[in-house]
Amino acid sequence: MLLKSSSLESIKLLDWEKEHGRIPDRAAVVFHFDWSKKFLQPQEYAGSKDIGNLFSFRHPAVSEAAGMWLADERNIKMIATDTLTPDPLGLTKRQITTLPIHVRYSKEKRLIVENLKDTGKLPPRGFRLFAVPYKFDGASGAPTRTFAITHDELGTGGASVLSASLFGVFLSVWTLYLLIH
Repeated sequence: MLLKSSSLESIKLLDWEKEHGRIPDRAAVVFHFDWSKKFLQPQEYAGSKDIGNLFSFRHPAVSEAAGMWLADERNIKMIATDTLTPDPLGLTKRQITTLPIHVRYSKEKRLIVENLKDTGKLPPRGFRLFAVPYKFDGASGAPTRTFAITHDELGTGGASVLSASLFGVFLSVWTLYLLIH
């Protein structure tokens, strides 16, 4: 599932479902914030002049409530985004001291893929997303090669590569390949 937004609350997920249908059980949900175009300008990509301070970052994010709703109500297997993290860093006036989506999804072995490129090329649904990590013993995350296979109306298929950067891409090491509708 591909969702486009600049800030995502739970109600937007329901609005998306009204237009595109219910998010299936164990789906991969990809958020397209059109943020990857800033990738080569680190301060713009982080949304902060202080790129050494994670909690000063300002970028589009999935709200904690929306992230929990996707896990509880739709049992998604993967959340992916074209930003540094799906977590809402610095989006409220209080200092964020935790990464709620990361904490919950990691405990439940749900996958998180970040820093994707070209997410806007994906259709709203009907693609298969693959996230292939490098294996690091004892690591909680790894860089991935992430790509999607799309299907056109003629059924001839097509391929779209979503490049993940070599930094900041966290993916549970327990999986080698992922195939989710």
